[in-house]
Amino acid sequence: MNLIKYYIQNNILVIEFNVNSFDLSCISKCNQNFENIYKEINIDKIIKTIIDLNNIKYIDFAGIGMLLKIKKQLNMEVYIKNATSNVLNVLKSASLDSMFIFD
Repeated sequence: MNLIKYYIQNNILVIEFNVNSFDLSCISKCNQNFENIYKEINIDKIIKTIIDLNNIKYIDFAGIGMLLKIKKQLNMEVYIKNATSNVLNVLKSASLDSMFIFD
């Protein structure tokens, strides 16, 4: 089962996670899924990326590291949307509001 799904609409890449806890227990599989996605997409046609955290109820530093890896590999503006207040607080306390755009 893929823990990450994606779609592209109007040259915007939308990434969604199919996990409730974005933590060390799923990072290896998420990393593998993202690498496969990265190989499938034509990154030159993508104008921005949205990471939809709607399903994420918990995130730890492994999950934060995965978000940073995605940002670094895509090398473009990345928007975070639909984060719960708890997840958003964790992301902001890790000073990620300077690296991502929270929507």
